Amino acid sequence: MKINAPYDYPEHRHEDNSYNIKMDDNAISLNDDTVNKNTPINISTILDDAITLFIVQPHLQELDNKEVNTTYTDNTPNFLNTDDESWAFIHSMQRMIDVNKDHTNKNKQYIDNIKTSVEDLTNDINSNKSKHEKNENDINELIDSISKLTQNTKDSENRSQRYADREIADYEEYTKEAIEISYRKNHDEIEKLNTAILELNTEIKNTDELTSLSIDEAEKNSKAHADLILRNQQMLNIERFDKIDKQNNLHTRQFKQINTKFDHLESKINQTARDANAGIAAVAAMTNIPYTSGTRFSAGLGMGNFKNGKAIAAGAQYQVKQNLNLRSSISWNNSDSAVIGAGVAYGW
Repeated sequence: MKINAPYDYPEHRHEDNSYNIKMDDNAISLNDDTVNKNTPINISTILDDAITLFIVQPHLQELDNKEVNTTYTDNTPNFLNTDDESWAFIHSMQRMIDVNKDHTNKNKQYIDNIKTSVEDLTNDINSNKSKHEKNENDINELIDSISKLTQNTKDSENRSQRYADREIADYEEYTKEAIEISYRKNHDEIEKLNTAILELNTEIKNTDELTSLSIDEAEKNSKAHADLILRNQQMLNIERFDKIDKQNNLHTRQFKQINTKFDHLESKINQTARDANAGIAAVAAMTNIPYTSGTRFSAGLGMGNFKNGKAIAAGAQYQVKQNLNLRSSISWNNSDSAVIGAGVAYGW
C-alpha cells in the first residue's frame, strides 16, 4: 500500500462520495486489524530479547573474568573447548538479538506508517462528508431558485392576463357608451324632425283654411321647406354615421394593437421560460460532469434536461500542486446560449 503518494488525494468536486467513504472505512478497519496483529508480535519480541539477555549475561561476565585472570596461553588444540562453545553461543544469541531488534524497529516503523495512513484516511472521510453536505446545500439552493423562477413566471402571466382583461373591458364599455350616445343624439334629432313636420302640417292646414288661392304656392313652399329639412337631416345623419364608423374603425385598430401587444408579451414570457429552463438544464449538465480520481488532469462530459430545456456540458480539472486545483466547464443549451464556469481550490 502506497502512503501519501503525490497527487493521490481526493479532488474537489460536487458528487456523491458515499462509496469513497465506505471504502475509507473498510481501509481503516483493515489497518486496525494489522495494528492489532503486529502489536503482540512486538511485545513478544521484546520479551524474548529480555529473556535471552538474562540467560547470556552470566556467561558474558564469566568470560570477561577469565580473560582478565589469564596469565598464559594454552596453544594445545582442544575441539571441545568450553570457551569457544560459549563464545559461539553468545555470538549466536547476539545475532538473534540484533535480528529481533531489526524486526522490532521495522514493526514500529510499519505501525507508525499505519497510524499515519489511518489519520490520513480519517481526514479524507471528514473532508468527503463536508463536501457531501455542501453538495446537498447547493442542490437545495438550486431547487429554491427554480421554485422562485417558476413563481415569478406565473405572476407575470397573471399580471399580463389581468391587464389584457382590463383593456378589453374598458374598450367594450367605451364602445357601448359611444353607441348609446349616438343613438340618443339621433333619436333626439328624429323627434325634432317629427315635431317640425307636425308643425309644418299644422301650418299647411291653417294656410288652407285662410286662403285657397295660395294652396299651390303653399304646397310648393312646404315641399321645398320639407325637402330642405330632410336634406339637412340626411346630411347630418350621414356625417354622424361617418363619425361613428370612424370611431368604430379606431376602436378596432386599438383592439388589434392590444391583441398584438398581448401576443408579443405572451411570446416574451414563453421565451423567458424557455431560456430559464435551458439555463437550469445547463447548470445541471455542468454539475453532473464526472472526474477521475488519482490523476493530475481529468476531463468529462455531462448532459442536463429540465422541462423543455436541454443542454450538454464539457469540463476539465487540473491539479497544479498537491494543495492547488483548477477546474472549468462550459455548456451549450437549446436556446443557443452558452454557460461558462471556472474555479480554483487551495488547501493547507
